[in-house]
Amino acid sequence: MMFLKCDCSDASFGYPGGPLLFHNLNFGIDLDSRVAMVGPNGIGKSTILKLIAGELQPSSGTVFRSAKVRIAVFSQHHVDGLDLSSNPLLYMMRCYPGVPEQKLRAHLGSFGVTGNLALQPMYTLSGGQKSRVAFAKITFKKPHIILLDEPSNHLDLDAVEALIQGLALFQGGILMVSHDEHLISGSVDELWVVSKGKISPFHGSFNDYKKILQSS
Repeated sequence: MMFLKCDCSDASFGYPGGPLLFHNLNFGIDLDSRVAMVGPNGIGKSTILKLIAGELQPSSGTVFRSAKVRIAVFSQHHVDGLDLSSNPLLYMMRCYPGVPEQKLRAHLGSFGVTGNLALQPMYTLSGGQKSRVAFAKITFKKPHIILLDEPSNHLDLDAVEALIQGLALFQGGILMVSHDEHLISGSVDELWVVSKGKISPFHGSFNDYKKILQSS
């Protein structure tokens, strides 16, 4: 399992016709990683997630993903994209046809979607309950690493708390882009700052990072 990882080696990237956004990125994530990337809006943090996921290719250098590593991506769109006319169990059955109902029920149950709740129309669920369903969906195939792109945007506090609980249950690597102090403090143990085309580890808490921003 220790070889299930993703490494960026001297990776640079720029969109066609534009300047390079990143220069010689060198970092890695594995099953033990619990990292939040922070930095100004528009600096390219989501682009880094797309490079790791394989949705974009580096302009130079390499992004290595272990042959058997499974990477999942989670964002607010996964919550917004739920079929509100369906119920959690039926939704999972449509997403994973052929999987025994009891196995899907058990997986939903591990995220607190149990009993009659799994049979209620999605439009009757709270924000937190919908977030649990969306997270259950992307984790069913047991990804090794989850990339989260501003996952708490437009989520209420109940939904953010449900996401934190889901991440606590997840046994794998996490790399998220977020400005949500509550989510970051409850989910990760390492901060990376994206600035001037580079990624640098930040030795301190998110609150420490905010204080530096406020004083600059």
